[in-house]
Order: sequence, then C-alpha cells, then structure tokens
Amino acid sequence: LRLEDKEEAPYIMAVITDDNGNVIKKIKRSAKKGMVRFSWNGRLEKTSPISFHTPDPDNPYEGDDNGPMAVPGNYKIYLTKVINGVSEKLTEPVSFKIKSLHEPSLTVDVNNLAAFNKRLSESRRLVLASATYLGELKDKMKYIKEAVKNTPNAPSNLLTDVKSIEDGLDRLAVSFNGDASLAKREFETLSGLTGLLENIVWNLWATTVQQTGTYESKLNDIEKKFNIAYDELKRVNQQVEDLEKKLEDLDAPYTPYRFPEK
Repeated sequence: LRLEDKEEAPYIMAVITDDNGNVIKKIKRSAKKGMVRFSWNGRLEKTSPISFHTPDPDNPYEGDDNGPMAVPGNYKIYLTKVINGVSEKLTEPVSFKIKSLHEPSLTVDVNNLAAFNKRLSESRRLVLASATYLGELKDKMKYIKEAVKNTPNAPSNLLTDVKSIEDGLDRLAVSFNGDASLAKREFETLSGLTGLLENIVWNLWATTVQQTGTYESKLNDIEKKFNIAYDELKRVNQQVEDLEKKLEDLDAPYTPYRFPEK
C-alpha cells in the first residue's frame, strides 16, 4: 500500500535541443492513451527561482515567467517516458527550423543575441537566487534572535552578533531591492540589482531585436555591483552559520534549517 501511495504517475517529456544537442527546454505531459499534443512557445527554459505560484489570469500585470525567445535557426526534439524516476527514450531527435515571420528592418546577429541572452539568463539566475536567499536569511534571523533570547545560558554578546548580522542583511536588501524605507514614504529611490536586471529582461525578452549597447553597458555594471554584493552575502551567511553552531552548542531551541546535533 505504501508503494502504491508513493508511486508517481508516469509522464511524457518533450526535450528540445539546439542544433548542437544542448537541451534548452523540457515540456511535460501526462502519459495517457491516444494522441498527446505538445506546443512550445518558442522560449528557452527560465532560470528564475522555482515557484509553485499560479499567476492570476485576471491580473493584466501578472503572467507566466519565461526565458528568452529562441533565435531563428535549427533545433531538434525527441520524446522520453518517465516511470518511477526511470527515463526511457521513445524517439530519435527530429530536426525542425525556427524562422522569423517578418524580415526585421534592422540586421540581427542571432549568434551574438543568443550569447547575450545566455549571459543575461545566468546573471538573472544568480541575482534572483541571491535575492531570494537573502530574504530567507532575514526570515531565519527572526527565529535565531528569539532563540538567543530564550536560551538561558546564551552569553549576552550573541545579541551583538545578531545585530551585526541584521545590519548586514539590511544593507544587502538595499543593494538587491532598493531602499524600502524611502519607497514606502513615496520618495524617489534608485532600483536595486533585481529591478535593474528585470528591466533589461522585461524589455529585451519581449522582442527578437538585437540587444543595444546600452543594455550591454547596464549588464556590465550590474555584474560588477553584484560581485561585490555576492561576496558580502557570503560573508554574512558565514556569520549566520557560525551563530547557528554556537546556538547548537548551547542546546538552544530549534530554529529553521538548523540540523539538531545529539
């Protein structure tokens, strides 16, 4: 009975690759009798954090998150069947071609555009992942701070450590998300790294035109600033891990994602 409860329903996966065999998109469908229809919106796989949120169809400002548009060129597709985690190839790759419906008024270097979109996708993966992780660290610190207060033998200097970490997280929040204190008081404020990057994504990935020199310059600037913020995030994360170790040594109450030692 347990095996039956744990059994995963079989499914079919359409795997789309570029002409060199690099997987760029996977589309999942339930395995069932008869014809199974697949449709691809012509976009590469997204690199944003995994989410189970379903966009509200009645909200015009909310929609599915997508990767960049595939550039015109040669692609391949094949099918696999997955049963209980075991994948079986059903077909050999079949080639197809993506063409532009209309000849663009400006010349597009598709290889250069594809390379820039790949770089932009990776930057987006790292920036959004770091911003999400930052939010999780801030939530984690609420529990850690309470654990410090409620552990009888915790030395008072641990609260100083907590304050230092909180200050570091607040500075990083401004770097990634902008100054929330100014924004909520309706003052103009500069966008953080997330907003700056998403502005490029929003404008460029809605079209098939060549990226501009401005976008390239902005992405260069974002990557430089992100490297600094990322190093600071790693430093603060290490502080949190060190503090968690101290709490575990003090037999402090459990806090989220801290493995209990016996």
